[in-house]
Amino acid sequence: MTLGEWGAIGGIVAGSIAVVGLIYGATSLIFKVNRMDKSLQALLVIHTSELIEYYKKTSTSLLNSVPSSERDTLLDKLERGTLTTKEAHQLKQILKEEEAEAKRRGEVMAVLAITALLLLIALLSKK
Repeated sequence: MTLGEWGAIGGIVAGSIAVVGLIYGATSLIFKVNRMDKSLQALLVIHTSELIEYYKKTSTSLLNSVPSSERDTLLDKLERGTLTTKEAHQLKQILKEEEAEAKRRGEVMAVLAITALLLLIALLSKK
């Protein structure tokens, strides 16, 4: 064999190793992201009551267009895990409106609480 043929074989082997490494890296990343998603979901589900209570404290009277009793009823259903798809959509709309108002007013803690609740609704909707 000539030196050129050995070089070609070496290039093919090196390329194959690189492709295997990329596949392994991508697979590893996917598994890590999946584990992080499950960990975040577990954390939010475990602390749902505290999250809702904190939200109620930080976002008092952001919106006057939605009665707080309606919002609280939906939040109670979220906490109990009995929120229907229609109710989840309704609660998301309320929260998005409140998030916009909280951003407008510069209420950072309310924005964080609302964002966490929106994330919780999205994660629970995946089930």
